[in-house]
Amino acid sequence: MLKQQMDIAAKSEDYKEAAIIHDSLKMFEEEEPVLLRRLIKEAVANERFEDAARYRDELKEIAPHSLLKCSSDATTLGIRVQVMSVYIEGCNMPSRGLYFFAYRIRISNNSDNPVQLLRRH
Repeated sequence: MLKQQMDIAAKSEDYKEAAIIHDSLKMFEEEEPVLLRRLIKEAVANERFEDAARYRDELKEIAPHSLLKCSSDATTLGIRVQVMSVYIEGCNMPSRGLYFFAYRIRISNNSDNPVQLLRRH
């Protein structure tokens, strides 16, 4: 609806109104994933699983990366590398195609030999 209102304002050359609507639309696009995540949690807590699934599908549509959590654990020659990445919702700018993630990397030497990290890839 906001997009339609913005188009109407732009066509009628009411650029000030179009700019206000554009800013509202941008704020809505950035906050909507947060709202949908809250609705999913509430629906699951209240055992409204059909609603939770519908909200999840909406979230996948508008912010496909927002459900991403990834972890990896591998050991090679006694060196264990564990990685967890999480999508950071609050720092994103979907309108610019910018999505932010946080990574936690843990490296453990489970071998009897000393090792040194020389580079990462």
